[in-house]
Amino acid sequence: MQLDKTSQLGEIKIELETIEKIVKEKAENIKGVDYVATNRGQKYKLLSIGSSFMEINDENEAYEIDIYIVIRFGSSMKRVGEQLAEEIKAYFSTYFGMEFERITVHIKGMKSKRSFHKINKQIVKRSKSEE
Repeated sequence: MQLDKTSQLGEIKIELETIEKIVKEKAENIKGVDYVATNRGQKYKLLSIGSSFMEINDENEAYEIDIYIVIRFGSSMKRVGEQLAEEIKAYFSTYFGMEFERITVHIKGMKSKRSFHKINKQIVKRSKSEE
């Protein structure tokens, strides 16, 4: 799958794998994110067939993205979710001219040194027109 975007500079085509790598890198650089996860909360492995840590809907260039993560114990769910959504929004807007209608960060769990706690919290960032 690829996303197609037409801009003033021409047509931009981005493969899903490229988007995954960018989003994964952004997530792993946020303080408090332990790892990106599948929608079941399991650790995502890049070569896992049929599993992903994100879903993208691109109807009429109204991009929506769902990202699944596990955070470290003691991290603020709201801060981590909002920071990740803002980083993704800013990156794709700056470098590709893509505006996301909705970015949802699904926090699937919280991990400490000794245990894992299942969570199902969603942090949603909408475009300015919907806020």
